[in-house]
Amino acid sequence: MSHILPNLHKTDFGLLPLDWRCLPLGELVTGASYGSSAKSASQGLVPVLRMGNLQDGFINWNDLVFTSDPCSGTLNLAI
Repeated sequence: MSHILPNLHKTDFGLLPLDWRCLPLGELVTGASYGSSAKSASQGLVPVLRMGNLQDGFINWNDLVFTSDPCSGTLNLAI
């Protein structure tokens, strides 16, 4: 790519909006645990990150499943 769009900047992960930063996942989440009993489906309110979505230190966003279970926890984001 010979030029970058005006509102994007180049990162190790590709082009991102200027006001986005690349941070380690540990700085963005308050905790993680293995496993869930919530039923998942191809559509829903909350994406479920499975072991297969973690590859070589990166998140593979392909083939996500979702849950709409109200007990699936609170989504906390640090931006």
